Amino acid sequence: MDPTGTVTMAQVARRAGVSRSAVTAALSNRRTTVGLHPTTRAQILKAAAELGYRPNILSRSFIKQRSYLVGMLGREVFFLFMLETIKGIEDVLEATDYSLLAYYNGSWAEDQARHLQKSLSRRVDGLIIVGAPEHPDGPNHRLVKQLQRRGMPVAQVYRSMFPDVPVVMMDDELSGYLATRHLIELGHRRIAHVTHSGYEDRELPGKEADARQRCDGYLRAMQESGLEAVVYPFDRSGDFGLGSNDYTGFCAEVAGQLASRRPRCTGVTTYNDYTTIGLMHNLSRMGVRVPQDISIVGYDNAEAGTLMRPALTTVKPKLYDIGHASGKMILQMLDGQEVGDVVLAPELVVRGSTAAPGVAAEEA
Repeated sequence: MDPTGTVTMAQVARRAGVSRSAVTAALSNRRTTVGLHPTTRAQILKAAAELGYRPNILSRSFIKQRSYLVGMLGREVFFLFMLETIKGIEDVLEATDYSLLAYYNGSWAEDQARHLQKSLSRRVDGLIIVGAPEHPDGPNHRLVKQLQRRGMPVAQVYRSMFPDVPVVMMDDELSGYLATRHLIELGHRRIAHVTHSGYEDRELPGKEADARQRCDGYLRAMQESGLEAVVYPFDRSGDFGLGSNDYTGFCAEVAGQLASRRPRCTGVTTYNDYTTIGLMHNLSRMGVRVPQDISIVGYDNAEAGTLMRPALTTVKPKLYDIGHASGKMILQMLDGQEVGDVVLAPELVVRGSTAAPGVAAEEA
């Protein structure tokens, strides 16, 4: 062992009775010019396991001029979702020499620009980014292009914010379609969609694209069934969090419109679960019952939705799968492979907030 107590490749070579170059060939993930008989390779691997050999990443990093770090730049507003995504990335990297360095600060373009500047000087070999909205000539777009010109692989997750950067994301249009089809198949014919007012904002690339696409899925399902579409946007302007209290205030006016509408809609799909929770709090105060009077479907599969009574029917994004796919993507890019966008299908999770139209709803 060396002075630090670390098992060296020379020790493995002595234990296996082979040359140092043979050990390098057996333990390396890359091709070498040394040809090994399967029996010799097995002998070396057995010796390494017996001695508890672990690769010296620092030494390999110095030799190859790599850090063996993959950076992930997130946004604060996505923090709860990122935990599952990070787990997916780490599970992919676990089988390699790479480790994940995740960092975030704030949710807006100026916050992200500071970290992208650091990425230019940090020794990360690749970057996975949750993009913040900004104009195409903004600093983040320029910095991402600069990273790419320097040869750094860059991938994005959740939304496609940067052109010419591969993305791993959910099929949001399908999400809105699945939620609406669920209500139609239960027998609902008067179905509304509640989203935030920014869903039609096309000023910034990627901004509110998820809300717009979920609304498009709702519209497609309604059109296919020959039903009248009714979209209720609510104002979610200014700074906001991910708490139900925020959305209770945002959704108060829309809840009043749903409660007073005649004939009343018996089904509602929403932009996300917190919108659903905000609507349910307000509708309950107005004497409108879920699902007896209005069935309601959210999106996100947020833990808070499982604690509601009734628990929320929702569309579940596959956050772990997003991480797993983006981890594989960044490794492929590091290996020099061409990659394309990955769009994943969501899953409908049926709980207690949806049911067939009730007598009370039909009489309203």
